[in-house]
Amino acid sequence: MAGDLVADSQLAATAATANGGAVISFVNASGVRNPGFNSPNATYPHNVTYQEAFTVRPFGNNHVLQHPAQAYRVCVDNFLAAGKNNFTTFLKGTAQTAGPQDIDALVAFMKENYSTPNKPFDPADPTLGIPRITKVN
Repeated sequence: MAGDLVADSQLAATAATANGGAVISFVNASGVRNPGFNSPNATYPHNVTYQEAFTVRPFGNNHVLQHPAQAYRVCVDNFLAAGKNNFTTFLKGTAQTAGPQDIDALVAFMKENYSTPNKPFDPADPTLGIPRITKVN
């Protein structure tokens, strides 16, 4: 769930035209640190702390928006944009634009979606299990 949350936060931070106009976001599995938001000492739902968010995403990466020949933007962190973890396709991206720090995007997303008056973050919430990828022919 933490990977979905990080990808959603990256996309939310870069989707506006003024922030690059991203339409998709990728996160590699090693880009989300354990235990994620599944802290053994926490009772869910609860308000996630900055320390918990930083434990999940401690890297200080900037988001990089890539715009290949097709008219769409992809949001990835600068680690993936550099082709790391065998994501070499991202090396072909053009018109790269720097986005916010990963932790800033995650914290802003959590505040927007999981602060009062919204319900607190709950990793067991079934609405978080929505399909992440939709195959179109």
